[in-house]
Amino acid sequence: MVTILYPLHLSVLIFRNDKVADDIKNLAISVTTIACSIKFMSFAVNLKKMLEIEKILDKLDARITSTEEHYFYHNKLNKKLKIIIKTFALVYAAVALTAEMTAVIGQERILLYPGWFPFDWKTSNVKYLLAHSYQFVGICIAIAQNYANETIPVILLCLLTVHIKLLAIRISKCCDSSDNLRENEREFLCCIQDQINLYKLCDLLEELIAFPMFVQITVSAVNICVAMAALLFYLNDYFNRVYYFVYICAMILQIFPTCYFSTDFQLMFDKLPYAAFSSKWFDQTEKYKKHMILFTERALMKRPILAGRILQLDLNTYIAACKATYSLFAVFLKLKG
Repeated sequence: MVTILYPLHLSVLIFRNDKVADDIKNLAISVTTIACSIKFMSFAVNLKKMLEIEKILDKLDARITSTEEHYFYHNKLNKKLKIIIKTFALVYAAVALTAEMTAVIGQERILLYPGWFPFDWKTSNVKYLLAHSYQFVGICIAIAQNYANETIPVILLCLLTVHIKLLAIRISKCCDSSDNLRENEREFLCCIQDQINLYKLCDLLEELIAFPMFVQITVSAVNICVAMAALLFYLNDYFNRVYYFVYICAMILQIFPTCYFSTDFQLMFDKLPYAAFSSKWFDQTEKYKKHMILFTERALMKRPILAGRILQLDLNTYIAACKATYSLFAVFLKLKG
């Protein structure tokens, strides 16, 4: 009723409305809901990978033993995740609220979004209430789906970044806890296993989020451009302007945190060799030193996440998406002129 029919009932009227503002609003929300449904189905198909990710995270969580690691994991990470979750919830709730206000607060009877129904909703209050209720409930469910679509990649990338940081702490202090050289060897081998698990987690993350993020980055430039055009040229009333401003914020939020944490975990991987050499490795056995060389050589390998196996997911991609938005907007201004 929502994942399939909601985008369908919106897309039927693309460029078939009486007003240009309605065409723009219809286009923006149609592209957004179509992308949301595609991402949601992609995550549903790959849901089994979440079970594998959970198993690896459980193994990595079990390795948190020292007081410093516990503090970093349970305090700094929790604060970061709460900020991420609350920010997404606040912006997405604001989108639903402002969309409802544009429909309710007005002199004429309108829907939240221009959409097709198999009945004329203008002829009676019951039909209007039915159409309006479907659109409001539908957009709330679509926002809930999008909330899951966007927060899960960010949270998983944040967890990956934190576990790489914890491994760096563990490696740098690997030789401090004991004077037993054999015990230090065993601990270092456990750290190597942690590194291998982190690379496995990275591979699973790429399989899970690569296609949804490629879809999101592709449509974000179009959506932001369309919303900016509506905000600057086709709207006169206050509530529609507020709605499009919040909508643009939501579009930016959909790609920036993921790109940020994708860059962050790559920088953390780059710091692992420095963490290894900051330990007291020179007092250890020859076998320990050979393992450390293998560890650092593996850590020197770049491990970016590719969106759709084409775009490297990092802040450079976010900047490229912003440039694409600007280019599309420049084309729009030229056509409008």
